[in-house]
Amino acid sequence: STGAAVEGPYANIATVTGTYPPTGEEVTDEDTNQYTGLRPEVSVVKQINGAGTAAADGTPDRVSLAVGQATAVTFDVTNTGTAPLIDRAVVDEPLTGGDEALQVTCPATSLDPAESMTCTAAGSAVVGEHDDRATVTGTGTFSDGTPLAMADGTPVSPVSDTSEAGYVAAAVTACFQALHHNRIGTDCFPCLQMFHTVGRADYQDVALFQCG
Repeated sequence: STGAAVEGPYANIATVTGTYPPTGEEVTDEDTNQYTGLRPEVSVVKQINGAGTAAADGTPDRVSLAVGQATAVTFDVTNTGTAPLIDRAVVDEPLTGGDEALQVTCPATSLDPAESMTCTAAGSAVVGEHDDRATVTGTGTFSDGTPLAMADGTPVSPVSDTSEAGYVAAAVTACFQALHHNRIGTDCFPCLQMFHTVGRADYQDVALFQCG
């Protein structure tokens, strides 16, 4: 008979019976067959400075950063299957035009079932909204390290997973409202120049009303 392998340990017992004609005695024998069905699977979660991971439906949840702020990007990779994984790789693809792909560094290229690792990349925030998609791939193996294959020798396809994350960065400005020559005016200056601006002779009764 034929069938499809199921995940996890499996065993069955084949029993044969017959009758010995000279005596009419019933004879029997049995044999046990067993295997362990392996399922390759992998997951990845990308974060930027500990946040910024998009929702499962792809809705952005960008972390807010200041322009020039360092970005510590992490990729938490987990073998969520029951087969060891080899040839594991993580690549990061920009989803925002003009952005460069991050160079991802990982501590290993293989993962045992339930094992995790954290891959990393680094950069700095630039003005605007920026999103990237991380993709992890891996090849499942048998316990002896040979790649998984079907009974007819057909290789089992590599597994993969993706995770998107992003950030938004804006130039930090300080906006001041001033009474000058009987009219209201609005000027914006970098926050670092705030104290110099307050000291300007042509501005009186200066009040900070926005900074961010």
